[in-house]
Amino acid sequence: MESNISGMALLDQNEQPVIFEIPGPRYMRAMGLIPLATVVGPIAFFYSERGVAWTLHIFDPLASFPSFFLTVTMAVALAIALWILFPPRSSLARFEFMHDRVRFIPNSSARFFGETSEETPISPQSVEVLVCHRYLQERPNGWRVVVRAANGAEGELGRSGLLYLSASNVNALAEAITSATGIPVRVIIRRKPLHGAVEETPWTPPNTKTNTLMGFGLASACLPFVGGIIMGWLSPRPAIVVVVGLALWLCMMLALLVLARTDPSRKKFPTLYSLTTLVTFSATYAVCFVVTAYLVHPH
Repeated sequence: MESNISGMALLDQNEQPVIFEIPGPRYMRAMGLIPLATVVGPIAFFYSERGVAWTLHIFDPLASFPSFFLTVTMAVALAIALWILFPPRSSLARFEFMHDRVRFIPNSSARFFGETSEETPISPQSVEVLVCHRYLQERPNGWRVVVRAANGAEGELGRSGLLYLSASNVNALAEAITSATGIPVRVIIRRKPLHGAVEETPWTPPNTKTNTLMGFGLASACLPFVGGIIMGWLSPRPAIVVVVGLALWLCMMLALLVLARTDPSRKKFPTLYSLTTLVTFSATYAVCFVVTAYLVHPH
C-alpha cells in the first residue's frame, strides 16, 4: 500500500515509495473562478431580468438547439471550474522517494503536452539532497530536488515542472526526503545572474508580515477589474465613474508604495506593476465598465 502525502510525510513500513504531492499554485485555483463566473453570471442575470420560469426554459436542453448548446457549454465550463478549484490527486505533480532513487512525475497538464517522468539514483556516494528554489535573473524559476554526490555531481529533478511551494510544503518535502532516504537535506536558494557564477544561499521562510503585504499588493491588481464591473452594473453618471476610477487608482498606488518598502527591487510582480500607470489602469477599468454596462443594460 502506497503512502500518499499532502502537507505531511509518513514512512511506509513496507518500503514502498514515499509520495509527496505538489499542490497547484493558488493563482491557478483563482483562475477557476473565471469559468465558474461564466456559469453563475448568466444565470444570475437571466434570473434577475426575466425570472425563474424564463431562466429554466432557456436552460432546458430539450427546448431547442440553442438551449441545448447553451446548457452543454455551461456544463463544460462548470466541470472545468470544479477541476481547477478541486483538482483530483491523480492530476498533481509528485515526487516518489525510495532509498535508492527519486522520481518526479509532472502534473496531468504537463503530461498531456508530452512531459515524461524523470528519475535520478541515490547511491552510496550521495551525500545530501537539496531542496532548491531557483532564481533566473532575480525572477523565481520554481523549486527543484537535487541529489548531490561527494564528487559534486548532481542529479536534478523538477526542471520542467516550474514547481511553486509554500513554506509548509517545503518543510514537509524535506521531512519526506529524510524519512525515505536517510540522507541529510538542505533547503537553499540558487540565483543565476545574467553574468557571473551561480550564487547559493540558505533558504529562510518568509515572515508573516511580508506575506500579508505581498497579498495586499496582489489583491490591489483586481481593483480596475472589480471597479469597472461594479460601475458598469450600476451605470451611474459619467462623473461618478471617473471619480471612482481615480480613487481606485490612488488606492492601488498606495498599496504599491507599501509593497515597495518590503521589496524595493519591484521585480516580483511585473503584471501588477504594468497596471500602475494611469493609462493602463484607465484602459482596463474602461473596458470592464463598457462590457459590463453593455451586457447588463443593452438598451
